[in-house]
Parts: sequence; structure tokens; C-alpha cells
Amino acid sequence: MKYFKEYNNNPYGENIDDCVIRAISLFTHRDYYDVFDALCEYAGEDREPNQGNVFLPWLISQGYEVREFTEKITVSKFLNELNETEGVEDLDMLLLVNGHLTAIMGGVCYDTWDCGRYRAQLMIVKEGEI
Repeated sequence: MKYFKEYNNNPYGENIDDCVIRAISLFTHRDYYDVFDALCEYAGEDREPNQGNVFLPWLISQGYEVREFTEKITVSKFLNELNETEGVEDLDMLLLVNGHLTAIMGGVCYDTWDCGRYRAQLMIVKEGEI
């Protein structure tokens, strides 16, 4: 099972520490700049939009749930298990991995790099989906 697809929705095709904006815009089907603007507004002047104390509460305010992994599991192992589980194989989510946010769409990790060998820390899903 191929679980990784290289993807970069940065409008300039750059990888500039904007993983949070890239992942959230893909996951929520919102424009990159709309997500950036919303996170900047939520962050205020003294915080950055890509900080966990900004994007996690913002996602919760938008109707998403944040769940902590109870066991140590790599992203690739988690996705393999997810894709073998009936009823959730097409579930879309965000994963926080080693301080990096990545989008999982239909059981495939869409990102600028393959984070499969790293441990998944948090899962973010639409409220009530799991």
C-alpha cells in the first residue's frame, strides 16, 4: 500500500515552515490564504499561526476533535492499519508528527516529505467522525 503522495499547495511551490497552513487548507478544502488569514487573526500579534497553541484551539473552534495516540505507532504503520479497517479506510484527518502537521486524505499522506517513519502524536478529525 502506497501511503505517501508528494504534494505542496503553497501558492509559490515553496516549503517554508508552513506545514500547518498547507495541511489544514487541504484537509478543510479551504484556500491556502484563507487558512493563513484565519490563523493569523486567531493568533493575534504575539503568536505565530503555526504554533500548536494557535492552530489546535482554532481547529477545535471550527468543529474538529484532537485525539492523542495511546500507543507508540509510526505514521506508516498507523496508515496501514487504517487502510485495513473497514469503514474508516477513507477517513480524512490531520496528524501531528514530530512537531509537523500533515494531511491524511483517503488513507494517503499528502505532504512535501514522507513522515512515515516518525511517531504519530495527535490525530485531528471532524467532530463525531470516530
